[in-house]
Amino acid sequence: ACSSSKGSGVSTCLGQVVMADDVRFNGALRRISSAGPGILGGPRALLMQIAHPKVAQGVEDHSEFRTSPFPRLIATMHLLFAILYGDKTEADEAVERMHQRHREVKSDSGEFDSHYSANDPELKCWVWATLVDTTSKLYEEFVGPISSHEQTMLYSDWVLLGRKLGIPYDAMPRDNVAFTNYMENTVCALQVTDVARAQAAYILDSSNVLETLPWTVRQVATKFIIRQGKIASLVTVATLPHRLREAYGLPALEPEKHAALRAGISRALKGTSRTRQMVPWSYVALLRVSRP
Repeated sequence: ACSSSKGSGVSTCLGQVVMADDVRFNGALRRISSAGPGILGGPRALLMQIAHPKVAQGVEDHSEFRTSPFPRLIATMHLLFAILYGDKTEADEAVERMHQRHREVKSDSGEFDSHYSANDPELKCWVWATLVDTTSKLYEEFVGPISSHEQTMLYSDWVLLGRKLGIPYDAMPRDNVAFTNYMENTVCALQVTDVARAQAAYILDSSNVLETLPWTVRQVATKFIIRQGKIASLVTVATLPHRLREAYGLPALEPEKHAALRAGISRALKGTSRTRQMVPWSYVALLRVSRP
């Protein structure tokens, strides 16, 4: 059922973990994000984001994802790694670069219904919420359940990350229950546009990424990129909210294929857990070495 209620503020059950911007993350988000399928959830989060008409139009008018999808992916990973694993200077620099880009992302139209700004708290909250939802959904789908205690710790980390991204406390749901209500109500209210459908078709076709990569990279990584892109598309179809999947015109994944996908990704995650846990730390180490 769709209702209009939405949580706001910060629950006291989250404690001081999220009450000051200089408090460190408690570790739950690091653990869950590094143990999950990570980048395979990118298309799902993107399709959820552009299901909001204003986000889709902002992407259409200002994003370079069609001409430079790989650099945009790297920029997003840099932002999250710098905040989650970097020191305060690295995090602040990454966030400031994001704010500089977002200041230019706004509509020229004066009409209220079509006006958008990347710094609109409502839109920033929705984009943030798709990352929260996708991280937990894919972890539970391919790794295992998240305990109630860890869900609380995980959400407190997400709220802290949201604050670092400039989202006001009162724009974010106050706790996990309020967040669930917020997601259900927002998904019910979203209207997928033709602009979003065209963007989704591009995102789910991994061959589009290949066309923007250097020739040398294509020679080495073509098969890998195509394969990973197909898997990410299947993950998107399997885990996207039913209403949005239908709005995009995506066919449901057959139960047998869904089960095979779950089993295959789960096995792969178990076999690469140590390597995946090292990636963000290695990235931050490289960032520090290359710093002037």
